[in-house]
Amino acid sequence: MKILRIFTIILATLICGNIFAQESQKELEQISKNHGEYYFSLPVQKPAEIQTISRFCSVDAFDGQTVTCYANHEQYQSLLKHGYQPTLMMPPSLQFKVEMWDGSDRANYDWDAYPTYEAYEAMMYQFGTDHPDKCEILTLGTLASGRKILVARLNNGQPEGKPKFLYTSTIHGDETTGWIMMLRLIDYLLENPDEPEVQEVMDNIDLYVGPNTNPDGTYHGGNNTVNGARRGNANNIDMNRNYPDPHGSAHPDGNEYQLETQWFMQLAEENAFVMGANYHGGSEVMNYPWDNTYTLHADDDWYQLVCHEYADLTHEVNPNYMSDFNNGITNGAQWYMIGGGRQDYMNGYRQCREVTIE
Repeated sequence: MKILRIFTIILATLICGNIFAQESQKELEQISKNHGEYYFSLPVQKPAEIQTISRFCSVDAFDGQTVTCYANHEQYQSLLKHGYQPTLMMPPSLQFKVEMWDGSDRANYDWDAYPTYEAYEAMMYQFGTDHPDKCEILTLGTLASGRKILVARLNNGQPEGKPKFLYTSTIHGDETTGWIMMLRLIDYLLENPDEPEVQEVMDNIDLYVGPNTNPDGTYHGGNNTVNGARRGNANNIDMNRNYPDPHGSAHPDGNEYQLETQWFMQLAEENAFVMGANYHGGSEVMNYPWDNTYTLHADDDWYQLVCHEYADLTHEVNPNYMSDFNNGITNGAQWYMIGGGRQDYMNGYRQCREVTIE
């Protein structure tokens, strides 16, 4: 009787746990539906499966056994119809509440909160107003939401003949770490003119910095908060799948080029950038070309060298940061393949040596 009683308790516990899991998935499905974006994991038996999964959603990360993905409502329903059984997770931007700053004077901002959209725009234009000899704020375009794609151009006032470098971040609206880093970079370069490293950059490079290239995704929850930020833009398009692909097709995601995509392609066409870096989030690794073919780049050794230089420098600050993969670096396709990424577009079509910094 005692054994039977124990068995009954175990069985009841398992049943209750299963019912709770089902209820939790139902709740997450409703949350995701309201959010307009689904965040989930899928087990993967072999890396080649990722290419098939990518037809239905945007793969965000792969740990060797499981992929983490995003999908809009139509993509998610298609995934279910094809027999996949995703495990929904709480969207990252809904997992906790963040502090916001709504000031108008950069001098009162201590980098301890996310700026509201109005504060972000004001901060960018203030950089140009306070340092007109070193900083020009470019407005690539204004979206239907009224939000702008802004890029700071930084140099010592004499950009002619200098190599052009492009830093951008937050092409995925909920990957916001690089956005704040780019704002701090602009601020540091403008406010510390006597630092030798600042002089080196400003005197020898024509630097373009776009801190947030997807403001509609970041402020999906409204201009006053980044809670509720989404990966996609206002049309729920993953813009890191929206570029022409040198190893694929002109429209690998099947969507028209979004305004944000068009504006950055125009920027790259008008400026011969020699090198670039695009900041993402979610993992800790330097990702170098190619993303959509296993064929190694002709300058694969060079890419590994510069990526290791970056990763090795972070190890001096924190030996545990960027410590996975090949000691902090990875070839994009060998991690997982994607089509329509910004990195392959810039390298393949614009001859710009761009890497992706996760």
